Amino acid sequence: MINSVSIQFAHIGRLVVVFFCILSLAACTVGGVNDRKTSSANQTPEAERIGAGTVTVGLLVNDDYDGLSDGAVNAPYLAGKLAAQKLTKTPITLVVRRAGNDGASLRNNAASLRSANVDIIVTDVDAAQSAQLAAELSGSLIPVITLAQAANIDRMLYSAPTDVPGEAGAIAEQARALKVKKAYIIRTESARSGQLVGQLEGQLAQKRIQTETIYVGSVDVTSLQQRAIEAQSAIIFATSPKFAASFLDGRAGQPQVRTIFGNGDWALDTNAYASLVGAYIPTPTENKLSSFAQLFKTSFGQNASIRSATIYDLVVLTGALPQIAGAEAYTPRILTNDKGFKGQMGWFRFDDEGRSIRKWIVVKRQ
Repeated sequence: MINSVSIQFAHIGRLVVVFFCILSLAACTVGGVNDRKTSSANQTPEAERIGAGTVTVGLLVNDDYDGLSDGAVNAPYLAGKLAAQKLTKTPITLVVRRAGNDGASLRNNAASLRSANVDIIVTDVDAAQSAQLAAELSGSLIPVITLAQAANIDRMLYSAPTDVPGEAGAIAEQARALKVKKAYIIRTESARSGQLVGQLEGQLAQKRIQTETIYVGSVDVTSLQQRAIEAQSAIIFATSPKFAASFLDGRAGQPQVRTIFGNGDWALDTNAYASLVGAYIPTPTENKLSSFAQLFKTSFGQNASIRSATIYDLVVLTGALPQIAGAEAYTPRILTNDKGFKGQMGWFRFDDEGRSIRKWIVVKRQ
């Protein structure tokens, strides 16, 4: 297997600040990623240990039923496993636990990960559970990086969400630039879709763009599909690309919708939908999501998701930092360095409060 991690250094004063560059995945080959026999490929295993490196990373993740990429249900787990297997020159031990939905499950998982002597934990549990996890580990000197908005640097809790506000902001700014006057937003019942729509409604309103939100499965969706829409209108899909393509293909006989927006998960979709060519897609700056999507699809036969790409980056980051910064790897001085880190999801950094900062742009789907 070809190792795909390169590290660069920047010096500020007497401190060595780590600038982490992950990739390029397009040139890598992957072997042994489907060798586990102990659980179904349709869900995250309850417990698993991968690798035998000196750095031990805990991975506490859920199944992902909210992704909008038509991706694998267990994509976060698969991405974490893939990341561990890519670190061939800086091997790690990845200790996987499937997250539960209650406090007792979280306490049990916290105790289990502590007993496994993990050095750091990457998780996608919600904000309340992330805070509880940090509290359970208080005194154990085990940092936690969560995808939830739950930073507490005093508790060694860092937050690296997929940044829904930034994603929505990129869409809203592009809509303003295109002089869109009304946006029809189509959403699903999923939490991910709901979070994105909430941000879109607020940010589009600030730009004086009228919105109408419609739920998948409602008569309003059928009505919109069967009629022409106003000039200077756009359709924003807080849905999967498969649904969007089906919706647009069903508009036979109607004028073509000139302005279409997808969402960040669409960057992980590897299917070719003719009706989605030219759609505006929000993506993090300097990202490698196209290469990651192809690698994930080749490895597992399914699409990845925004959540899983973020998990991949965090597992590689936490696994490789000790090789560079030694005992200081997970200290605020290293994790909040001003150069930041760069991975599949592009550039990001942690601020002084432990919250990540990302930048978003909009590209056209090819």
